[in-house]
Amino acid sequence: MNKTDINRRQVALLGAAALAGLASPAGAQTTVRKPYVADMHSHYGMFLPRLFGMDLDKHMRENGITLLAWAVVDDRKWISASGRLVQVDEPKPGAIWAYWQDLVKDYEARLAQWKVAKALTTADVDGALAGEPRVLLACESANFIEGDIARLAQAHAMGVRHMQLVHYIRTPLGDHQTAAPQHGRLTPLGAQVVAECARLGMVVDLAHGTGS
Repeated sequence: MNKTDINRRQVALLGAAALAGLASPAGAQTTVRKPYVADMHSHYGMFLPRLFGMDLDKHMRENGITLLAWAVVDDRKWISASGRLVQVDEPKPGAIWAYWQDLVKDYEARLAQWKVAKALTTADVDGALAGEPRVLLACESANFIEGDIARLAQAHAMGVRHMQLVHYIRTPLGDHQTAAPQHGRLTPLGAQVVAECARLGMVVDLAHGTGS
């Protein structure tokens, strides 16, 4: 793994710093409220109207959040919009990949609009530890790879550093918590995804997965 990649230890350090109320280095200028907080699973704006009249940088500073994992949800079009979240449709080949790319481009545009830097390396996490807001681009499920492991490298190149494996729709990677199990374990393809994430320096998130 490249030494500049983000790893679990770096993320854990930020959480520890938040609990300890870590102060900024001498001379650092920041308007972020203390203690510093890491939000490791954010759906900022997803459920609110007029999201893009909002200002994520302002909200992070006012609430003491210096690292925020902003989740891209790639299966939203294929799950129920209200009530219990379950799969209600089957995506056609290529549909999730196209949808995911559009979502990431939109997130990128908004971050540029709000002038919030992404967390891409350990140095960026250090910046968050020092009190400067950073957004860590996250994926709430790896459905978008559609069996093509090479897409993980593309996701990494687009700035993704936090990868959840499963969410609410059926996937060849493994089972999710809210449906009857089909695989009974992490599948061989799922294991390949984990290994590739480790190679690229992406944090693997097991949320929504089963215990097996």
